[in-house]
Amino acid sequence: MKLESNVSPPGIRIVASIVGAFLLALSVWTVSNRRTSLATRIDRQLSTTSTEEAKSIENEFETARSTVLLLSRNTALSRTAELEYASRSRTLAPAEQELASMLRKSSDDSLLYLQSLYTGRIAEACLINDLGHKLSRAVGSKLAKTKDISNNEAIASFFAPTMRSRAGEVFQAAPYLSDDTNTWVVGNSTPLPFLRSAKAFVHFELTLDSFANRLSFTLRSMEKAAEMQTIEIVDRKTGLVIANNRGVLFPNGTNPRKAGIYRWLAVTNNPTGLASHKGRRLSISESGHGTGNENDWLVVSSIPLTTSFFTGMNGLPVWLAVAGLLSLLLGLVASRLFVRYLTRAANIDPLTGLANRRRLNTKLSELKQSNQLLAILLIDLDRFKEVNDSYGHEVGDALLRSVGERIAEYLPASDFACRLGGDEFAILLRGNHQHDEFIAQAWNLHAQLLRPYTVEGLRLDLEASLGMAVACTNEVSGQELLHRADQAMFAAKQLHVGVEVFSSGHESAGQRRLALLGELRTAIECHELMVFFQPKMSFSSGNIHSMEALVRWQHPTRGLLSPSEFIEFAEQTSLIRPLTLEVIELTLCQIREWELAGNPMKVAVNISAVSLLDNQLIPGLLHLLKKHSCEASSLQFEITESTIMHDPEQALEMLTRINELGIEISIDDFGTGYSSLAYLTNLNAQELKIDRVFVSRMTSDRASASVVGSIIALGHTLGMRVVAEGVEDEETAEQLREAGCDVGQGFLWSRPVPAAQAFDLLNAPSQIKTLV
Repeated sequence: MKLESNVSPPGIRIVASIVGAFLLALSVWTVSNRRTSLATRIDRQLSTTSTEEAKSIENEFETARSTVLLLSRNTALSRTAELEYASRSRTLAPAEQELASMLRKSSDDSLLYLQSLYTGRIAEACLINDLGHKLSRAVGSKLAKTKDISNNEAIASFFAPTMRSRAGEVFQAAPYLSDDTNTWVVGNSTPLPFLRSAKAFVHFELTLDSFANRLSFTLRSMEKAAEMQTIEIVDRKTGLVIANNRGVLFPNGTNPRKAGIYRWLAVTNNPTGLASHKGRRLSISESGHGTGNENDWLVVSSIPLTTSFFTGMNGLPVWLAVAGLLSLLLGLVASRLFVRYLTRAANIDPLTGLANRRRLNTKLSELKQSNQLLAILLIDLDRFKEVNDSYGHEVGDALLRSVGERIAEYLPASDFACRLGGDEFAILLRGNHQHDEFIAQAWNLHAQLLRPYTVEGLRLDLEASLGMAVACTNEVSGQELLHRADQAMFAAKQLHVGVEVFSSGHESAGQRRLALLGELRTAIECHELMVFFQPKMSFSSGNIHSMEALVRWQHPTRGLLSPSEFIEFAEQTSLIRPLTLEVIELTLCQIREWELAGNPMKVAVNISAVSLLDNQLIPGLLHLLKKHSCEASSLQFEITESTIMHDPEQALEMLTRINELGIEISIDDFGTGYSSLAYLTNLNAQELKIDRVFVSRMTSDRASASVVGSIIALGHTLGMRVVAEGVEDEETAEQLREAGCDVGQGFLWSRPVPAAQAFDLLNAPSQIKTLV
């Protein structure tokens, strides 16, 4: 008996017709739904772009205001202006002339340093007197020649408003064409605050090109759908387009945009928000306007209303007929493409376009039986989190994309690269290479990664740690080889050597780290930790101003260990809380002992980022203060800039609570992090410590000396005491005292010493080297 099909040919056609009709109806619904969702997504994208760009412009103006205020407090600029003013009524003495020459050189250096902060974005920076004469001028990275220094700045639009401004006020001019550089610029000017008789001000010009370039980068960094999008900066008063992502347009030319295509915005009472105008969808945000800022700008993000593929679609019956006939075929094709897409998406990192960890594991399995020499490179970007914390995750993601592109450009087609996650990348090196050739490739790649990156107009320098493991694929599993590369990478990061190749010693080093971690727990419980003290010396009195407590571990077999050998391990585990409280308790014991001996002394304790974000820090601190009968004012907490930037909002909240207890806050290692001046003004800190990197070089490096002088002026402006750490010679101490520094700390006076020796220093100040 012949078996027949359960579905006859007519039945098949019916099923196909039903499926086709269903898919056709689904297509119509999809078209309608997609148009609605696309419009919503475009509006959201436009709003996000205009809002974020408006915030960026506000930040640009705020940064310019802070920068010119900080520059104005450079005493070399004030002294230069005063001597120039004095020379008008009398002949300067030879000593004064020599001093004037030295001060002018220092003023020039300050203007050049300002240029370096805004590489490629400043047209010129000047020191200008009350007659409109430029006393000093820097253009680009060079000083202007005498013949190129203008004496007619009194006619400039920024001159009169700046001369009327008070110290501490900044005048930011509307865009104008600079006669000196023939560039459209925005001027930033502020009077010098320390002048006694003369009047002068500092001034620098941000180019409109810098605004336009950032707009262009904003669109390039966005998704593919943004390729039709335009961002424009519009003068709210006139409707003129100042700049857009294609360049600077303001204000001349025949382009209708230059003639004021957005003039209707100038007469609109509330132009912000979403709108449609002349075939474009727009999102408008306010930016620029503020006290002392002549710029009243709008950021307009727009896209054509016909961007959607289905927008304005005609001949719907034709589309329906075609969709009905091809529905099944398209369904089959689409299903295969969809499966292929899912397979690819499962193996590709969406941020960088490189392979992901899953694809790496598959690749290692494929190579298992190939019996070839294989090298795995594991790459970790050092201090990448600081970039995210300082500039935001968008800049961080853009930087990761740039790193991925650089890795892909460097590798030959036979090799394989992937992003494991975060800031970690892995590379498989194959081919007929010897062990030494693999190492050479690793160092070449390391050199490529160290080249500066330009992200959203920012010049970023990164360091990378590379760990390499080499073995035959039939001898070691891929996962074991990856584990070895990870151990080598950790060693490279710890030793700061750039590239490290795995050896058997790395396995034992990992075991030693685990053993040391267990011993540290015992050391805390058995009170094996001890505290050394280093005095901070007052430049005005020559006496000990305060002390800093520095933890040490008296290890039973390895001797006295410094914090760098165990603090990092504690921060990675729950041990950091008991360790921090143990150091605070040892410090309070010593403070109480000194008080009873008639030598009350404030002592600073270093607090890590993990401890600062620990909600149990305050309760534990209150318990210890009560236990040892100590006042909170006898303590000072030292925190670093990077500590604050781990979680700025929670850190600021915790620091406020600590301040309310009466404990002083000291900002340690200032000048080496990425923190914002805005956070510094909100911290309510009492002390600012200049990092030893600048202090140690200030006698031999003019730029370092200028940075130190600027930080001292900034700290005093904010009402903070300024401490210089790392003072090792009398010449540096003398230069710091002349610059107005309050307190010094370093080997010139004393190394960190045990409590007994610190007590001797308190009772016998003559043992400390006398201040110059």
